[in-house]
Amino acid sequence: MTAITDALYDKALELSANVPDNFMVLGEALAQLYDLDPELFRQLAAKSNMGLRRAYYLIEVSRTVEALAIPRDQLGKIGWPRLQLIAKHLTPNTLDALLRLAEESTVEDLKHHLRGWKRPGGNAHCMLQYFSPKSYEQLEETHLSNGAAPSACAAK
Repeated sequence: MTAITDALYDKALELSANVPDNFMVLGEALAQLYDLDPELFRQLAAKSNMGLRRAYYLIEVSRTVEALAIPRDQLGKIGWPRLQLIAKHLTPNTLDALLRLAEESTVEDLKHHLRGWKRPGGNAHCMLQYFSPKSYEQLEETHLSNGAAPSACAAK
């Protein structure tokens, strides 16, 4: 280790204690540490209990924000979990719309929107049930005979 990597390691370890408040500075420090010493970066992720996945997400967010010069005051309103979700979709053309969507959405709603799903409105509910193959076939026949559309993912 060098003095630079030691300093980055110490800084990132300290910042990792409060990721929500420090995610941009932490992401920058993690990116620099990863570029200089990937093994030390992995050790930091394990020691900080942040985990490798979150550390990589923070790097992705940091690099995306830096590349697109997104104002930092706007980032605090959005937070890193929502920024991470939109990071791979951000381009100069999509920037304003996605940042506005991220500001106005919950994490779950944003996930659904990015997948192209629409959440049912009103008092809609979801129920998951498991059936034997015979029972499922009977249920499917009943639904189809009452106007339901066949499922594109139904196993036959």
